[in-house]
Amino acid sequence: MFKRPSNKPDALTNLSAEQKAGFERAFGALGMSVQRWKDDTATIRREEGKLDLDVSLLARQLPPNTSVDDPRALAVLVAPMLGMSLPHDVLASLDEARSWLRPRLVNPDELSGPRRNMCRRESFAGLLRAISIGPGSTASLVRTEELDRWGIEFDEAFAIACDNLRRSLLPDDIHEVDQSFGTLAIIHDSEPAASACFIFDTLLPHWQPESGAVFAIPTEDTCLVLPVMHGMGAEALADFVQMSFNLFGRTEDALCDQLIWAAGAEIDGRLDPTPRFRHLPITKVEERTGKRVHLEAEGAMGDLLRVLGALD
Repeated sequence: MFKRPSNKPDALTNLSAEQKAGFERAFGALGMSVQRWKDDTATIRREEGKLDLDVSLLARQLPPNTSVDDPRALAVLVAPMLGMSLPHDVLASLDEARSWLRPRLVNPDELSGPRRNMCRRESFAGLLRAISIGPGSTASLVRTEELDRWGIEFDEAFAIACDNLRRSLLPDDIHEVDQSFGTLAIIHDSEPAASACFIFDTLLPHWQPESGAVFAIPTEDTCLVLPVMHGMGAEALADFVQMSFNLFGRTEDALCDQLIWAAGAEIDGRLDPTPRFRHLPITKVEERTGKRVHLEAEGAMGDLLRVLGALD
């Protein structure tokens, strides 16, 4: 519904000799070697044995304009596609890793397999903050051993990740949603748009930290946002709630099926514009005539309704 068309080609066959050489160097950085090529399929030797891999399929999943000239950069992107952890020597120092870090929101249900060892902190609505190495949804998540090797704490690494996202998510990635007054959709071809909530203060036009914005993140690559202005009334919020929950109902394994209010906070007598998050509890009610949502005008929701001028 809100997916922006990708600028990637529908098909990529007949890889050039330069592309094949680039992938061979990247596989080498991951501890694998190419024994032979047959068209775009590489026979690869690794510890587990031989693997026949359609490299053109990997190439189609790379972010647009990815260069094959840097084997380390290509290895960072390819490793998670193959279900591999990055070898320690690929990004051995913070200087090498810095530009790759991205903030991520993770559902606790994902804490299985290799992801059990990822570094994380509690965030909002039961979600966790994490840090990925690379922008894609399959990117490796930073573990304690990486932070130890780089000599950095989680919060410092997370701040670096947010700064990287600020440089990648731009106003051109914000789109008005038809037939929904005031709602914006943040979508990017490769960056985790759900994590845009951490940079609302610099990303959203006319960000007002005292009133903030209500947002929904049905999937990792989609963030729906309703900027809030004092006294704007509750009609736009009601429309946003209905639209969001209709979308949640059509999304398999939604990242989060709740609404969140992001706003600045007063610290030491001044208003810090950095978004802080408050969960807006909403109850879904199923009736014979259909489904509806019920709002409790208390707590965070009550405070929001007062900002909107809908509650004394």
